[in-house]
Amino acid sequence: MIFDSIGENELHSRYPKFEKAFDYLGSLSADTEIGEYPIEGERCFARVMDCHTIKSTSDNKVVEAHKTFADIHAVLVGEEILQLYKQNEAKPIAEYDKNRDVTFYKNDTIPHQSFRMHSGFFALFFPGEIHSPQIAPSDIPTKIKKVVIKVNLND
Repeated sequence: MIFDSIGENELHSRYPKFEKAFDYLGSLSADTEIGEYPIEGERCFARVMDCHTIKSTSDNKVVEAHKTFADIHAVLVGEEILQLYKQNEAKPIAEYDKNRDVTFYKNDTIPHQSFRMHSGFFALFFPGEIHSPQIAPSDIPTKIKKVVIKVNLND
């Protein structure tokens, strides 16, 4: 997992597979329209969305990991908490869904780390890293606008 400022150009040289994703991320603003945007065909694309944060104890909390795609999360408007889980403590609740590239985990697992996201920063989750997005800061749900950029690391 990487947490850093948007526009950190050193990452381009260290992670060339993410160069176009980082460039695209730097072009986004609060005014970016909701939708899905191709960046590099099916290898890399972005989903800009409006969503609501939820309480950390909500039954609707999603705990997930991917096998093929890395996720780059960034908040365009508002704040959210992202949570990271240890592999050996998270228990899957379903088999890996190849079509959606996701495994879901029990949402009552205690996160290993939590960190606050707001505009100007991003978090990159590599395949296999178990994470939970859209957690409400101070457990007060709000509406946010965010982007998730998906980068296929298996091509």
